[in-house]
Amino acid sequence: RGNPGSSFPVAVLVRASFIIALDVLDVYVLSTDGQVQDFRFPQTSKGGASIQLSANTVKVNSKNGVAKLVFVLYKHLGQFLSTENATLRGGGRNLSDLTVNSHILAASITKESSRVFVSDPVIFTLEHLDKEHYDNPNCSFWNYSERSMIGYWSTQGCKLLDTNKSHTTCSCSHLTNFAILMAHRGNVVSGLQGVLSCRGVGLH
Repeated sequence: RGNPGSSFPVAVLVRASFIIALDVLDVYVLSTDGQVQDFRFPQTSKGGASIQLSANTVKVNSKNGVAKLVFVLYKHLGQFLSTENATLRGGGRNLSDLTVNSHILAASITKESSRVFVSDPVIFTLEHLDKEHYDNPNCSFWNYSERSMIGYWSTQGCKLLDTNKSHTTCSCSHLTNFAILMAHRGNVVSGLQGVLSCRGVGLH
């Protein structure tokens, strides 16, 4: 067991034949008795991925005066999660041109549910993996049903705050698994895209 806030490399088994490396796994156990401050992960700026939760979100989602926050950064999982069935705001675009152009940032707090709705927006920033060949960023999350074991990318409850060549900042009304979906400027589709079906791929 690591100390609260400890970081260590781990691996997660997605299917029998796939081992996906994680960049970092951080667990924080916070007391919510008394004054609670906004929480930012990572707590030191590294220029890549970051996420911010309001003090109200931390406090409301605590249990018995304690909030447990878990953050995971998946380095390579995005290339295995198909964008084929993605539901994007506005629709009407060619989904085959989309790819996951960031690491996947997973965030959870105390509750066991795969998606926790919050009253204050969650703000996160993710770095683009390919900074030259993609545009039109979509703030997205992996919408996974434990009952049906089916997952797909969705933009529901998320909106774009800011973007540039290297990073995109978003806000979402829930805690779950976030990524930036972007469209290829040409018509090239990643060879690994769609390797895994959407069935049975859940992130925890």
